[in-house]
Amino acid sequence: MAQLGDYPPIVSTNAVPNPGEVIAVQQGINRLKSEIAQAKSPRLQELEEDLRLHEAVFSPLRQIPVEVLGEIFTLALPDGVLQNRDRQHLVHLCLVCHAWRDAALSARWLWNRVGVKFDRTLSEKIVVWLSRSGNLPKSLAIDTEALSTLSATSKPQSRTWDCLRSLTLSFHSEWNEPEVATESTFLHIPSGITSLDLHLPASHELDEDTSNISLNIPPEVLQRLTSLAFTSDRGEATKGCDC
Repeated sequence: MAQLGDYPPIVSTNAVPNPGEVIAVQQGINRLKSEIAQAKSPRLQELEEDLRLHEAVFSPLRQIPVEVLGEIFTLALPDGVLQNRDRQHLVHLCLVCHAWRDAALSARWLWNRVGVKFDRTLSEKIVVWLSRSGNLPKSLAIDTEALSTLSATSKPQSRTWDCLRSLTLSFHSEWNEPEVATESTFLHIPSGITSLDLHLPASHELDEDTSNISLNIPPEVLQRLTSLAFTSDRGEATKGCDC
């Protein structure tokens, strides 16, 4: 097989060829076909591989518009927030080639929904991820511990945090919502949230009696909401309301 340096540069990329590259590649294809027709067995396989690389330049896949690729990537990902595995899938699509990366970054709706578990190092990573969605409304699914950490570590000037519109909060078995409203977890909810989903643990998973636990959601937070839902791991029917 010839060295890649012997080919037109376009052969080693997934880019759309310009008119000059089309001519160069077509000349290479004609030459290779001629050599294949005269080749002996030991060299035949090598020439056929060279021919495959040249013909791939004219693949219809290279002609797919960036906008269409973005829609295809959307279908390859689940609905709702992207958990770690889903985000890795999106990153892998970006690593295929420059064209795919550009397509994924142009599809801003791929980057506006994130689900993460508690990690003190995640704050800036979340901001960077969500910032790729531009001015689109953003959705975040985190646990209550992560919410207070993100609220404390996010830079005040960060517009990404302010652009959050949908928030899913997961409570765990160690949930201990303070009785004093001024210490409530809900005080850390970003100011722009209009849709709130509280994912509660099943009652048998809690470490304490839940009959007296209050949800100290500040009135100013409730006033902003247009949707409030309660879900749990037991699979009970979701309870929600349009505010």
